[in-house]
Amino acid sequence: MPVNEHNHTVQRGRILPIPADPSLKVDIELMMKKAGNRHLLTVLTYPGAGHLIEPPYTPHFRATNFLQRDMKKKIVMLWGGHTKPHAVAQEDAWEKILAFLNQQLYFSKSSSVKTKL
Repeated sequence: MPVNEHNHTVQRGRILPIPADPSLKVDIELMMKKAGNRHLLTVLTYPGAGHLIEPPYTPHFRATNFLQRDMKKKIVMLWGGHTKPHAVAQEDAWEKILAFLNQQLYFSKSSSVKTKL
């Protein structure tokens, strides 16, 4: 197995999708199960949070404007969601993402990756 600069074993292949819509969770789980990889999957869902879960305490934007330069065309991405469920999802997902990465990337018991907000 590969190791990082601190000689901790690094494992690849695990995924942690965060679909806002619970129906997407079923699709992801079914796809992974069919591929024989359900054991590699951890899914977090946050109904009402929208389709873009950023780190905690960043503003909730329901839409974002982009300019497609080559076509000089404005594109609006609709992220959806409501402010309260979005904020709750940000905080909860952040803690779970950090725990997932710590668990999946480092096997050394002496390893202590700690991040504070």
